[in-house]
Amino acid sequence: MPLSPGTRLGQYEVLEAIGAGGMGEVYRARDTKLGRDVAIKVLPEELSRDKERLDRFEREARLLAKLNHPNILAKLGQAHAGMGRRTGAIEVLAELTRISERAYVDGYHFTTVHLALGDHEKAIDALEQAFDEHSASVGFLKVDPALDPLRGEPRFEDLLRRMNFPE
Repeated sequence: MPLSPGTRLGQYEVLEAIGAGGMGEVYRARDTKLGRDVAIKVLPEELSRDKERLDRFEREARLLAKLNHPNILAKLGQAHAGMGRRTGAIEVLAELTRISERAYVDGYHFTTVHLALGDHEKAIDALEQAFDEHSASVGFLKVDPALDPLRGEPRFEDLLRRMNFPE
């Protein structure tokens, strides 16, 4: 059953749904004790009775809690998306966002996960943020093969022109 904004789960207040998939629904929530946004995954009832699935869920949660470097998280998000585990990739985006609230996270990391999810608009939004922040990663836009899906997109081509890359 989907949760609505304002629903309380212990110390967490649900703000919005950010994704759903085979392993459950993911929500952006506010940790009212620590004053930070978090991602919460809610398992469907049938999975919550499956010991193997619960064990897997707990292993993933422990692993994600240990990973906090944007490079590693971005690769994990790409892997989740590549395996069709959309909710895992969305959780990674939520974690990158949380990290970006206390430290710099290059927009390129968001771009690669959004691309893996097939969301070109959000990928370009993140690249434009990286450009505005003068990130070193934008220096490779013209030659980075990971960005091939964006070639031909008007906003991407405009970004290349603004960077004075030759055509």
